[in-house]
Amino acid sequence: MNLDLKQQICICNLHSIDILKELNFLKEEFVADRLSWDQEVASLKDQLAAMELAHISQEARLRWRRSPNDIVFAADAEADATLYDIPQGRNDPEVFKHLYGLTPKAVRNISG
Repeated sequence: MNLDLKQQICICNLHSIDILKELNFLKEEFVADRLSWDQEVASLKDQLAAMELAHISQEARLRWRRSPNDIVFAADAEADATLYDIPQGRNDPEVFKHLYGLTPKAVRNISG
């Protein structure tokens, strides 16, 4: 009877090892899938941001280039946007966006 108990313990240990191997495999597979998923999501977000920026650029060009007065307004926005690039320059993009309707970065991308 003692041998049967040892055999049962040995069988349980073998099953435990198999289960642990399967769990490790599933964990590695999950991590790989998660990394792949995260990369795909990041790529799609980048594509969406580029499409939005292109749309904003086109819309802004159409809106800003209608009359001489609009061209002056666009030039002011372009000049003001450069103030955010210099050391100790402006650090209040929300004010810029309220004034011009776009962020300094968007204006630089349109004009640049």
